[in-house]
Amino acid sequence: MKSFRTTSAFQTIDMSNPGVITLASLRNIGPNIRRLDVEDNIGEAIHIHWNNFRVDFSVHDFLRFSENLDVAFKSLSGGSQSEFSSFDPFFLYRMGELIFHVVGSRVESRRIGDLRALVKVNVPRLGAVMVPRKISDTPAYKFLVKESDEFIEYEQDSYPGLDNESRIKELFASIDVNGYPFDDQLITLFGNQPYIRDGQHRAAALAARYGFDYEIPIRILEFNCQSWKIKPFRGLLRSIAHSAARKLYRRVRRWL
Repeated sequence: MKSFRTTSAFQTIDMSNPGVITLASLRNIGPNIRRLDVEDNIGEAIHIHWNNFRVDFSVHDFLRFSENLDVAFKSLSGGSQSEFSSFDPFFLYRMGELIFHVVGSRVESRRIGDLRALVKVNVPRLGAVMVPRKISDTPAYKFLVKESDEFIEYEQDSYPGLDNESRIKELFASIDVNGYPFDDQLITLFGNQPYIRDGQHRAAALAARYGFDYEIPIRILEFNCQSWKIKPFRGLLRSIAHSAARKLYRRVRRWL
């Protein structure tokens, strides 16, 4: 427990934290953030820990800071049709500099069965690689239809403090109560590729609820660059080539 002392001409008062509540906690969520914690320090308001830095806010200042972030998200859309304030903040973070290359967005209707998810798969001797899968082959969908419990241990970090099982069940219940899309949070694709960039769990829940022929509105973002494109099989082939090269190198060293 931390404490500090305030002194005036009239009295000396000891003030201490009666407790600390962690509101959010993330680790290694990009190349520049190793630690991001938001703490409610009861008696000392709000602390944000970013790597080795700590920023102190009063409750009032923290709420104003949150409002300013919302204004910043809206201003990032510039003259495009995108409304970033309705996007998942973690998704925006992962977009990185691509945010500044968005030139527009549109909403289209798609069959759930035509969408593809990028799923992390552990390949022997290669490690984890992202491969495209039908929604029916994703860990989230298989968990919802009781085909597999693999999703419970599936590694992801988008929602700190919420385990995979609770997250997907809450989402499934929300779709029943609030429908889709709720708060304009649409499943998002980039350009002409069928890969879901944001909303894979929503797609799995909708498929489990309504089937793969069900048509839903999805958002498509357009860019003025080419760096948004994903070539998953090229990455897999590159990993295989690197693994083969390492094996060949070890054999050649034994011969020499």
